Amino acid sequence: MAIVMGADRILERIEALWDELNELEDRLAARFGGPPETTARLLALEQAVRDLGARQEEILAGTDRLLRRQVTYLDDDVALTTLESGERIYADRRDGGIATHLLTAGMWDPAHLSLFRRLLRAGDRVLDIGANHGVYALAAAAAVGPSGEVHAYEPNPRLAALARRSALINGAAGWLHVHEAAVADEAGTGVLAFDGSWSAAGNIRKGRPEAAGLPVPVLALDEVFTDPNLIVHAIKLDIEGGEGLALHGMRRLLERSPEVRILVNFAPSKLADAGTPAEEVAAMLAGLGLTPSEITTEGRPSPGTWDELLAAPGRMGKILVARGEVLAL
Repeated sequence: MAIVMGADRILERIEALWDELNELEDRLAARFGGPPETTARLLALEQAVRDLGARQEEILAGTDRLLRRQVTYLDDDVALTTLESGERIYADRRDGGIATHLLTAGMWDPAHLSLFRRLLRAGDRVLDIGANHGVYALAAAAAVGPSGEVHAYEPNPRLAALARRSALINGAAGWLHVHEAAVADEAGTGVLAFDGSWSAAGNIRKGRPEAAGLPVPVLALDEVFTDPNLIVHAIKLDIEGGEGLALHGMRRLLERSPEVRILVNFAPSKLADAGTPAEEVAAMLAGLGLTPSEITTEGRPSPGTWDELLAAPGRMGKILVARGEVLAL
């Protein structure tokens, strides 16, 4: 039977928030006690009341978030929780990485996810490659709605199953499609190397049958999306160095998608380890008319150049790749 945990802690936090509000009211009364005598004093009091009201709204909003942050622990090391944005998500409790953030904070990669949401419109077609638990896929499904289409690719069978359950419980299974497969430059079979206690570190060792790991299907997206009229609007791509292979395998799709925007992990050392040097990946994307932007800690794009990125071989993290203006995002 599912058990709802953490109720006592939630109530304690709510009481602490109300104590803070009462303390603020006491300080206000001490500072502005007695009848006001001047216009300046009236204005100051009015502003203080406004500040108190705003703080009260923050406390109420925080209380609501705390109430929704309850976690239901299910069988087989699975938990069900609610994200800060409202979607419900199943999480692998054995994972000390992404799942820990989902269960304790209700979020993962918030700055990049905020930017990704701003890329999306109702009716868009979106790809989430390296979906993991499905955080980006769920956000995309909420943004594009039933008139849109989201394809999430995750080769880890346990994570793919959890993402599929999350799509179902959020009522998005009709347009959020979870594919238990990896993505690369050609179809076949790869070996998934992963650590069940750290889900974010999984990677595909393509063409190395002797490698230790789990055999998984590999797709090349140009062989999946063969309709010459089909386009894609947004892509999130984070597969631990395999990004170059995946981009090579969707080149035709990118060519015919004029508005595509790609949130991609660009780590030269990992790209090189996977057999696609960063210079090669940058040249291919530049040849398609795509330019890079670094992403600030606030989730805002900061346009740059491929040369600047390549001059920092030790860099890690996501960039935004697009054609045209991105500053308004």
